[in-house]
Amino acid sequence: MGACGIDKDKRVVIYDDQGGMVASRLWWMLTYTGHDQVYVMDEGFTAWSKAGYPVTDETPIVIPATYEAKPRPDMLVGVEDVRDASKDKSAIIIDSRESRRYAELRSRLIP
Repeated sequence: MGACGIDKDKRVVIYDDQGGMVASRLWWMLTYTGHDQVYVMDEGFTAWSKAGYPVTDETPIVIPATYEAKPRPDMLVGVEDVRDASKDKSAIIIDSRESRRYAELRSRLIP
């Protein structure tokens, strides 16, 4: 992150054109490592450019920064925690894989 010019004081806006899948993963990684000013742009890059906002193919000059990761272990749960939560219904468990990957695994597990 530091090589990209990101430090704890930089606001980071992430986007993609994959329905937010890639952007949300990076949001999670930055949030987990302690970055508080990180956002996912709604509707992605195509919506941005179609709305007439500025777009360039020039590579920006990046000034490296120091990125100190401060992991937030409270954002993680273990396999046993998930198993217990699914048994006692104490949490909602959401499978966030894309439907194709979910269907492939399901077809192998449930003949």
